[in-house]
Amino acid sequence: ALMDCLNPIFTLIDERDKKICYMMAFIKCWIFAMKLSEFLSSLSKDEKKRFAEDCSCSLGHLYNIVSGQRRCGASLAVRIEKRTYGKVTKEEAAPHVEW
Repeated sequence: ALMDCLNPIFTLIDERDKKICYMMAFIKCWIFAMKLSEFLSSLSKDEKKRFAEDCSCSLGHLYNIVSGQRRCGASLAVRIEKRTYGKVTKEEAAPHVEW
């Protein structure tokens, strides 16, 4: 998603600089990405319930994903990424899925 946003900018940049920009974007995502457990722990109880509802799942299901008892499906991972505004990436939420 981030690379899609940057692609129009890259049309103005030469190939060498483009590689540097991609590396910088990757590093930024890697540094600022959160685990789902960290994101959930930053929320109040009511916010956690609302977040689960916004993701169309139960809070218990999210806890099961965090604890490793369940895997996060691809569609839920996408919803998590959207609802966290990219703080928790779909790759972080569902690392077993081939994106």
